[in-house]
Amino acid sequence: MTRRSLQRAELCFPADIRYLSWVHALFERVAGEYDFDARRRNLMLVTISEAFTNAVIHGSRKVPNAVIDLVIITRSDYLEIKLIDHGRGLIALPPHSEWGALDPEREGGRGLDLMDRLTDDMQMTETFGGGLTVRLRYRAPAPEPRPPEALHIDISAKGEAMELQAEQAGELDVLRVTGRLDLVGANALKDEIRRRLQDNRRLLVLNLENVDFINSSGLGALVSVLKDVRLVKGRLALTSLASYVKEIFTITQLSNVFEIFETERQAREALNTPVATA
Repeated sequence: MTRRSLQRAELCFPADIRYLSWVHALFERVAGEYDFDARRRNLMLVTISEAFTNAVIHGSRKVPNAVIDLVIITRSDYLEIKLIDHGRGLIALPPHSEWGALDPEREGGRGLDLMDRLTDDMQMTETFGGGLTVRLRYRAPAPEPRPPEALHIDISAKGEAMELQAEQAGELDVLRVTGRLDLVGANALKDEIRRRLQDNRRLLVLNLENVDFINSSGLGALVSVLKDVRLVKGRLALTSLASYVKEIFTITQLSNVFEIFETERQAREALNTPVATA
């Protein structure tokens, strides 16, 4: 496929978060034609995930048999994604002035700010007949010639599930997370950490090296479990964050909230060392 072979495509998905992996696979297939680097693709994927998740959770609430329309427009100088729901429209959104003014330790509300910051141009308009249209536009790098290909979408391009591998070392629990830390994975992570806290396991290291995707739902889950850990006077450390994840933590100011280490070894050593108290 070349850029000129797909100038506009329209698809319709059920308003179900399980279809997010399909949207991701389709985006990656199309974005691959633009020679975006890995960092850029990951950040773009975050914005599309936020828009789709928002359409499912907020835009389609109380709408029977709700659907989300996805429109892809490819041009030589930009890639444009539109997500269209049929819910409550702009009335359901906070004002723009509040998007980036959240308490960093608040569990939710980061999605709109991430979309705004990580796209080259974002617009939100009322959908005709009710609902919200989110338009995300990304400037394209200079194209490189490539032969035409048939469009093929591999919906298993990114795993749908999150997996946890646990290790206990004395009083310390190390959880190595693999896969997607999105809405579904976030709930599983919260359940696992709360179970460990109930078992009086209060020193926790989360190794995120093999997390191939994270969005605001995942960030909210991390903030939520951090609060749970603090309530029992424990400690939670994060380690091995991908570069684009570090960037998101900086944007959302979460780098000032969590204990973050470059390597798992550094985190283990830090949490096995008592914190001095005044």
